Amino acid sequence: MEAIPPQRSLRSADRRSTGSRERAIRHDQDFELRAQTPVTDSRIDDGSSTARGLTGLFVALGLAVVSRFSFVHAQSFTMDEVAELSIAKGSIDQIVRTVDGFPPLYHLVLHGWLEIFGTDAGARWLSVLFGVLTLLCVWKLARILVGPRGAGWAATIFSVLPFHIWYSQEARAYSLYILLAALSLWLFFRARATNGWADWALFVAAGTAGMYAHYFFAILLGTLAICLLVEGRNETSSRRAWISLAVLAALCVPDLWLLRIDLTFQPTPHAGKPAFGPTGFGYTYFSFVSGYTIGPSMRELHTIGATEALRELMPWLPIVGLAVGYLAWSVVRAPAGGVALRPLLILCLVPVIMLGMLTRLGHIGYNVRYGSWVVVPVVVFLGAGVAQSIKRWEGKLALALVVAIFALARWNRVTLDRYREEDSRALAGFLQKQGLASRNVLVTAGYMAPSVSYYLDGDWTVGPVPGVSSEGDGLDEAVAVILAAEQAGTDIWLVYARPFHGDPGGLLLDRLQSAASRAERFAGIELYLVDRGKL
Repeated sequence: MEAIPPQRSLRSADRRSTGSRERAIRHDQDFELRAQTPVTDSRIDDGSSTARGLTGLFVALGLAVVSRFSFVHAQSFTMDEVAELSIAKGSIDQIVRTVDGFPPLYHLVLHGWLEIFGTDAGARWLSVLFGVLTLLCVWKLARILVGPRGAGWAATIFSVLPFHIWYSQEARAYSLYILLAALSLWLFFRARATNGWADWALFVAAGTAGMYAHYFFAILLGTLAICLLVEGRNETSSRRAWISLAVLAALCVPDLWLLRIDLTFQPTPHAGKPAFGPTGFGYTYFSFVSGYTIGPSMRELHTIGATEALRELMPWLPIVGLAVGYLAWSVVRAPAGGVALRPLLILCLVPVIMLGMLTRLGHIGYNVRYGSWVVVPVVVFLGAGVAQSIKRWEGKLALALVVAIFALARWNRVTLDRYREEDSRALAGFLQKQGLASRNVLVTAGYMAPSVSYYLDGDWTVGPVPGVSSEGDGLDEAVAVILAAEQAGTDIWLVYARPFHGDPGGLLLDRLQSAASRAERFAGIELYLVDRGKL
């Protein structure tokens, strides 16, 4: 046998190595190429379809801007927003050390934003900005997972989604939380397609930022790890993905120190939430569509049981279920080409289950907003469903029902006191017009006092009333606080808000019945004038 010259042998090995790398790259890109195939019967993505896709994106961006700018200051600052503003106005060291249940990233960003903007109103505009940027990430993610047509519909749905508009108009960390989740998802799947170190580095940066925005961002990273296990393909691609997750975990080690401190925030009485179960699981997805403003309000959910809440939701469940169910089924029954079905199902379902289990194990209570980012893959899924079914009358009907639900939810949020935040701003305006000698205000539940004080000038004294349990614990202390209020005269204003936390049995109001007269009612608030001489 003729010996192979060393140079020829090396060249042959190099060709084999090059061929292997090319095959690996083609294998990694196969996912992106399949996902970018349109979900419709038309498989041609020519220049005109690209132009239509960009036009659809610009339309969706316009809708997102209008919907999030509209009525941005229609609601009073909530007690949570007032707390966020207070934290953000502190020094950098104070922000990092504040015990509030959150990592410090949002407050640090808000701190710098307020320095530039100059007024507290700017805090909500920051959330609006985050909300609009999130739409771009949703569109980019959808192009990879469900193709251009599905991406256009997903962006359009997301632009008018009441659930996300809620968080885009609230000066809290959740707007940043959802943005970083959408960004991380897009960068992860893009890196899976290209397998470039630069793309993996961008994913690590976005994921690290997400971990410093909300502790439950770890659920997203855990879900992506499950996607890797289920969808593991090329060894090189998977190895780089696992390395990236490992680097991300190392960068988040300081987050554990912050978490240890912030866990002390959870035992406060008003932080408790219902335990996770089948009802909570279903209500999570209903909320993604209804935006908390169809059926029981957020306040009402504190006072009614699961059976009563389900009874109020019954007129809407068939409508929402049929519309969303049909769109989801259109994706599941469609040919696999063009839709990354398994990753989408994992992203839509697994995080809520993981979050529910974690909250039960941690005894911290379940709340939909902890997993609010899951709305991103859900909308991508719905976008694929519309793209797949829009040519059929059933698809058009399902889309029309979804749009009608969105419109009703938004109308309820803006016009009905039932779904509005506690209107501390209107309360303060009423008090300042009374011209009475008493400028002393006491608030139940006590943690609502800062939001009332925020809207009253320095001439007013605002204080909390101790909570009264449904068994009567704390009742005498609450009455003693009212009697001991330092103010000339015998009259005192009592702001009766969130009784489900401050007076769930109504015992305080019963004790004050002979001495208190209701002066006015606002969204979520009843105002009483109490004659202490009659107590």
